[in-house]
Amino acid sequence: MARPLRQKALISIIATITLVGGVEGGLRLFGFHFEQPDIPLVRWNPKEDKQFDSDDGLHSTDPHCLWVPRANAAIPWSSGENVNAGGYRGPLLELEPAPLTFRVAFLGDSSTFGFGIKQGLAYPALCAAALEAEELPAESLNAGVVGHSIAQGLGRYRELVRPHKPDVVVIAFGAVNDHLFGPGQESDAEKILELEEGESWQAHTSSWLRIHLRVARLVDWLRYRRSGGEPTLRRRYQEIRKRTLTTLEESGKPGYPGVRRVSLAEYQDLLKDLVNAVEADGARPILISMPRKLIAEEEFPVLIDYSRAIELAATRLGVHLVDIRTHFRSYGEVYEKGLYLDYWHPRPRAHGLIAEDLHPLLLSIAAERDHPQ
Repeated sequence: MARPLRQKALISIIATITLVGGVEGGLRLFGFHFEQPDIPLVRWNPKEDKQFDSDDGLHSTDPHCLWVPRANAAIPWSSGENVNAGGYRGPLLELEPAPLTFRVAFLGDSSTFGFGIKQGLAYPALCAAALEAEELPAESLNAGVVGHSIAQGLGRYRELVRPHKPDVVVIAFGAVNDHLFGPGQESDAEKILELEEGESWQAHTSSWLRIHLRVARLVDWLRYRRSGGEPTLRRRYQEIRKRTLTTLEESGKPGYPGVRRVSLAEYQDLLKDLVNAVEADGARPILISMPRKLIAEEEFPVLIDYSRAIELAATRLGVHLVDIRTHFRSYGEVYEKGLYLDYWHPRPRAHGLIAEDLHPLLLSIAAERDHPQ
C-alpha cells in the first residue's frame, strides 16, 4: 500500500511543478508584470524619515526600535561631539563590566539623551560622576534616544542594555512622546511588529519568490483585485493623510479617539513588561516620573494620566519611583524658565537636580549589591 501512495504523491508533485512551470512560462511569454502598490510605513514623521537615508543624519532605522542613534554621527547641538561606535552617547563601554564596577543604564527619550546640552551635563553622566566622587567605581550607559516611546525602549533594552549587564536600569518615559498620534494610524508596537516580521525567513522567502517568479506576482495581483484595487488603496491613503494632520491639541486630550503612538493601556502593559525583563536579568529597575512645564499639562492634559500610570506601576510592581515631576512642580512657574529649554527638555541645572534626586537611591542599591565605597 505504501508504494502506490508514494507514487501518487510523486505524480502529484510532478504535475504541480509542470503546471506552475507552464503558467510561469506563459506569463513571461506575454510579459506579465505587477508591482503591488503600498502605503509606505512612516516610522517617525516624513521629515525625520528622510534623514534616515542620509549619512549625515543623527539617526538610522532599526527594525526593533524603529530608529536609533547612528554610530559615529555628529551631535548637531554639541560641536565636536559624536555618537560613539556602539550607537549611544557617552564613553564606549565593554559588554562585561570591570570587577566591582557599578554600572547604571538609562532608558528614555531626548531628555535622557541630553537634547540641547553637552554629554557631560546630562543626568546619566552626572549620576556616574557623583558616584565616582563617593569613591564608588561607576559607569553610566546612556541608552536614551530622541523621540523614543516606551515601546521602542523595550527594544532598546533588549538590543543594547541587556548585553551590557547593568546593575540598575533607570526607566524614564511618558513625558511627551507616548501620547502623540501614531503617523499612518499605526501604534509604535504595530510598526515594530511589522518590521520584525519582515526580518523573518518566511518574509525573505516570500520576497525572493516575488522578485523571481511571475506566478507569485500573479497571486499578488489577484489578491489586490479582490481587496478592491486602486480605489480602495487610494481611499485608505486619504484617510491616513487626514488623520496625520491631527493637531497636538487633539491628541493631548484624554478622549482623543485616534491611534496614539502608545495608548495609555499599552503604556501600562509595557511598563510592566520592561520592569519584569530588567528584574529577570538580575538588575534593579528604577522608574522616573519625568518633569515637564506646568503649561504643557494645561494644554495637553492627557499627559497627567501617563504620569499617574508611572506612579501606579511603581506601587503595583513594588519598584522604586523617583518623582522628578512633583519635585519640579514645587518650584512653580516663576522658576520654570531656569529649568527648561522648552516645554519638555531640561536645562543643565535641571539635569543636575535630576541626578541629585537619583543619587541617594543609587548609593543605597550599590551598597545592597556589595559594591564597596
